[in-house]
Amino acid sequence: MPLDADTSDSPRFLRITVTGEWPSFEERAAFRRVLMTDGLLKPDTRTLIDLRGLTTLPAHGDVDAIVSQARSEGGLTRLHAYIVSTVDQIVLARMLKHSAGTGTVVEIFKDAQEAETWLWNAEPDW
Repeated sequence: MPLDADTSDSPRFLRITVTGEWPSFEERAAFRRVLMTDGLLKPDTRTLIDLRGLTTLPAHGDVDAIVSQARSEGGLTRLHAYIVSTVDQIVLARMLKHSAGTGTVVEIFKDAQEAETWLWNAEPDW
């Protein structure tokens, strides 16, 4: 499975790693459903999403639908950060950030420690 979660600090803080090929609609939905059912993913969870292990990316035209699906299922957190390492991953993270829109605070980092520090210290009422 291309999705993995470190839930050691959940539901306050969740680390998600995406590796290999971009996960399918069904894989993403099932992954979110398990986390939410287990009480590990909530709207106020601070979510760190590591995209550095991706080998394929979704089509640009699918990004709005990806974010919309997460939002409609209650899996789009208010505060999250992406970790990236390539230009393509940066472009994807920027598109995801743009699609999240208002009411969601998203930052993009190349350094995992900087991303985690930012998430832990970010003001929850942004």
